[in-house]
Amino acid sequence: MIATAKPKQGRKGLKVLAIDPGFSNLGITVAIADEADYHEVIQTILFSDTLSLGSQKTYRQFHKRLIPALDTLWENYGPFDVMTAEEPTLIRGKSVISCYLWYVYGMIRAWIQTKGVNPEDLRANTPMQLKDVARLLMRRHMKMRPNGNTPNKGEIADLLVALGVPTARSSHENDATLSIIAALGQRVA
Repeated sequence: MIATAKPKQGRKGLKVLAIDPGFSNLGITVAIADEADYHEVIQTILFSDTLSLGSQKTYRQFHKRLIPALDTLWENYGPFDVMTAEEPTLIRGKSVISCYLWYVYGMIRAWIQTKGVNPEDLRANTPMQLKDVARLLMRRHMKMRPNGNTPNKGEIADLLVALGVPTARSSHENDATLSIIAALGQRVA
């Protein structure tokens, strides 16, 4: 779990909740962020952690861990100015896992509605949008291209370090942080 201190001087920022829904583990990041050039979005990370929901055999119990954890985040850090999440895709040849990802994503959207927020206000990013932002930032700030077509987990962690953002203990947390950058970032030439 990561917790850091004060936001950068002179900027108010938006309080953002970002979630990277995984099949049985998900990454959660709470940050103060700005709508700015991609490399300047994150001001400070207030909270970052990985939440284990269980296993494929216990998926019907996922809500018993997810909802209380999100409620605790709301109590400690909410309300949020922006909420963002990685929207699941269909995984070729793994339809059951795809269904579980959409199940978790649906619980997140339902929880948002219980907080009086329209689920349509959730800023969703597809995995490809996140990879595109990571690829752009790697070229611009690290002067390198990812190995292969899409950045891997280690390269995304290196990218966040290069941007001055503390990296987390899991790729899910890093993806949640990248989701904030993708949702609020603007490409400035």
